[in-house]
Amino acid sequence: MVHLALAVLGVVAADNALAARVETLAFHVERLRAIPVQVGLEDEKARRLEEVEERVSAGVDSVEAFSKLYHAIDAVRMWLWENAAERPAVAT
Repeated sequence: MVHLALAVLGVVAADNALAARVETLAFHVERLRAIPVQVGLEDEKARRLEEVEERVSAGVDSVEAFSKLYHAIDAVRMWLWENAAERPAVAT
């Protein structure tokens, strides 16, 4: 019985840990909207961000799903970087 209780608590703790990690991703996705893109790419930016925002809102149920979500967000972040209207200059 004790083993069952520990297993249940482990699952609940894992779910809470994943939820907290998804909240962190949501925070970062929200900040991606602040990156301006080149003229003509605003609609593409909005579409990409809406897709990942929907996935973040749906949440995840496993570490593997979290990893896939993270990589999807990173792909959008890299697209934004590659298509940014202005890139920060390197300090010299």
